[in-house]
Amino acid sequence: DVVLLLGDLFDQHGKNSNTVALLEELSNRYPCYFILGNHEYKTKNIQQVLALIREANIPILAGASVRLDSGIRIFGVDDGKAGKLKQLRQIREAGDERNDAEYSILAIHVPNGVASYLPYSFDLMLSGHTHGGQIILPGLLNGLYAPGQGFFPEYAGGQYDLGKTTLIISRGLSRKPFWLPRVCNPPEVVLVDCKPA
Repeated sequence: DVVLLLGDLFDQHGKNSNTVALLEELSNRYPCYFILGNHEYKTKNIQQVLALIREANIPILAGASVRLDSGIRIFGVDDGKAGKLKQLRQIREAGDERNDAEYSILAIHVPNGVASYLPYSFDLMLSGHTHGGQIILPGLLNGLYAPGQGFFPEYAGGQYDLGKTTLIISRGLSRKPFWLPRVCNPPEVVLVDCKPA
């Protein structure tokens, strides 16, 4: 029904031909929405990044929402690299707009502040950024290291049931950081299937 691109698709060193090809291919097949991540801002050329996303006819949800025909509303929040106060304002405004008549999804690149978003009662939160914790020891360790959380992160990847809100963190496709390889942590694309109760 829809493809959500949760950020960090652009390389901060400018090697983006594969990203542009992916965006064009996806947008030719599916409705897509883009949420900016920290690596889009690390390119130091955010205006070019925004132009490339728009050239692929993909709307950018940065403090905006879209209602799908299924009655699902997706709220997109800009990355904190655009300004933490701006991001917090967007989350607050999304929480104020959210209503119980619609299934609500908060799409935000970094999941680290999830506890502070729970009072807004989004049904689902979708994030990335963590690289799945880089190293997984099945049954023992869900992730060794995640950006912004450090070693032994609370939210590395997978599904977390947090009361009314479910958080799903994609482990993503990235192999970075190169100094800490992925172990037992294959790249992934997440398929979320929302079904009526």
